[in-house]
Amino acid sequence: MTLLDISILNVALPSIQKSLYVSESGLQWIVCGYTLIYGLVLVPAGRLGDTRGRKMVFTIGLAIFILASVLTAVSIGEVWIIIARLGQGVGAGVLMPQITGLIQQIFPPLERGKAFGLFGAVIGVSTSVGPLIGGMIIQIVGTSDGWRWIFGVNVLIGIVVLPLSYRLIPELAEHRFVDGEGAERNDLDLLGIVLLGLAMVLLLLPVIQIQQWHGNSKWLLVVIGVVLFALFMIWEQHCSKTQHIPLVNVGLFRTRSFSVGIFIGMLFFAGSSSLPFTLSLYLQNGIGYTAIMTGLVITPFAIGSAASSAASGRYMLQFGHFIVTGALVLVGVGFIGIMAVHHIPGNTSRWNMVLPLFIAGLGSGTLISGIQTLTLRKVPRNDAGSASAVLQASLRISTTIGNAIVGSVFYSKVNSSHGNWADAFQTGLMIGLTFVAAALVVAVRYLFQVERA
Repeated sequence: MTLLDISILNVALPSIQKSLYVSESGLQWIVCGYTLIYGLVLVPAGRLGDTRGRKMVFTIGLAIFILASVLTAVSIGEVWIIIARLGQGVGAGVLMPQITGLIQQIFPPLERGKAFGLFGAVIGVSTSVGPLIGGMIIQIVGTSDGWRWIFGVNVLIGIVVLPLSYRLIPELAEHRFVDGEGAERNDLDLLGIVLLGLAMVLLLLPVIQIQQWHGNSKWLLVVIGVVLFALFMIWEQHCSKTQHIPLVNVGLFRTRSFSVGIFIGMLFFAGSSSLPFTLSLYLQNGIGYTAIMTGLVITPFAIGSAASSAASGRYMLQFGHFIVTGALVLVGVGFIGIMAVHHIPGNTSRWNMVLPLFIAGLGSGTLISGIQTLTLRKVPRNDAGSASAVLQASLRISTTIGNAIVGSVFYSKVNSSHGNWADAFQTGLMIGLTFVAAALVVAVRYLFQVERA
């Protein structure tokens, strides 16, 4: 539900823009603001689940998400819907690390590959089938208010899921942290939360506002954000050596599979997450497709993603590095295929994107499952929530950066070329492919190092 809320929004953006008279900057905040807050909340929420119990934290996050969905559905203006989307991001950020933390705690290492494979299938379906569901809702209800029911679906699902989660999620013993003298400590690292939150906001804000904030002075915020992030890492190292409980166990980054897995995942998500966003705008605003037609065009990506996630999970522990590398190749081939059919002379239909989208979906689903399994497989259970939250936060941050960069270039290209949506879409694809190619280079280099070892 939380990831569906990212993808299902793509086909609704034109309707929201017309209904609430939202600016281009506002549209980017509706998309990027959600993932920004999502990423901000993930790490402290993961540690909260470690220390307070995942069941309780999961239930609180779900309740916040349902309430924020109600507020989003009844929005009456640009500021209202942006704030409501930020509230949804808070709820989603509290929820997600509890899920991956539960998988880490419940399943022994040899079974986690299958569990993360099924989890990856859920991610693949929810992030990819959203445009079709959103298109159907808008087609049935209408373009003026159909987008409201897209968020209303969250409320209906949440009402069912809330009692089920309370009944079915097991009560697991929360981890007890002790200080150097053996005394139990469950306090949260408030300074770490503040430093990390400020660093992430300052790093991402200039990227999101790149079109609205003119001049180069905005990049000073990035420099300050880097300094704050460095201070955060120093503080976390200090906490791990003293009686304080760190927000993030920085020792995890010394595990090569963890650090490299996060880096590959960030590059991939920065490149691939912008595809549904720009494709939806291009098909609806550029070619004139309806919302449901747009959803149907994107559906093969969902089918490929769901099928490959579930199938690849069971083989991930044996052939994980090869599978991840092959998945990135498939995504790259899919992107190149979309760009190729996009240039067929005299062809105004975009149904010929179906096959390359399916290929890209196969690679995407496989990679999502693989990154989860390989990155977290050597993480101790005590740090399961925190580690999975760091992974998810990294992916959400890279998604925000990717959407912000591609979105800014996309709109800049549309405005500068008098509404040439095709060129704008092509440029967005090129940027996305560059990120995917960089992820492939890192994966191949790591694969050779592992094989040599």
